[in-house]
Formats: sequence, structure tokens, C-alpha cells
Amino acid sequence: MSAPVRPWPRFMTARVAAQYAHTSPWTIRRNVAPCGRRGRSFVYSLDEIDRWMRGAPTTAPEVAPGDARRRCAPSPAATSIEQIRALAKYGGAGVAAPPEDVAG
Repeated sequence: MSAPVRPWPRFMTARVAAQYAHTSPWTIRRNVAPCGRRGRSFVYSLDEIDRWMRGAPTTAPEVAPGDARRRCAPSPAATSIEQIRALAKYGGAGVAAPPEDVAG
């Protein structure tokens, strides 16, 4: 006599979801959007895992590398670092000369 088959839970951690999908927990974390938390762990919906296994995207779409760099205004430190990098790369060619009337 065999034991009764236990159905998969509706919400599961990445480890259990990986067993369900026959993949690794890291693959679940990268490709399926979590629907909540259980303690310190994210939980994933059985419906979302099934959608992902059928090929539907469930996470945010990938952004081109150039678009992801600047989502907000750069900080003053970031602009100064970029100026330093420009100086190192172009040898001062992109830097404006100081005004004539400033004593130097």
C-alpha cells in the first residue's frame, strides 16, 4: 500500500519551489517574483511558478545596460568621479580652461 500523495503547497519557499520545478533555488529566485515573506525567506506562489514554467515572464523585464546606470540625478560625488575618469581617459581634453581674469 502506498502513502497518499501530498499536494504541493500554495505558497512555498525557494527550496521547495526548486524541488517542484526540478531546478535550483537560485533559478527560482532569479526568475520568479516573490509574493510575500515567511520570516526571513521569500515565498513564491504556486501559480506564478507554473506561469514561469510555461514560459510567461513573471519578473520585471530586463533593462538595457545603458538605461540601468542612471535612474536618478547623479550625486556630486558621482559627477566628480566621472570628471576624474574623463581626465584620466582623455588627458584633460574635455576639461574647460579657467577664465582669463582669474589669477592663478
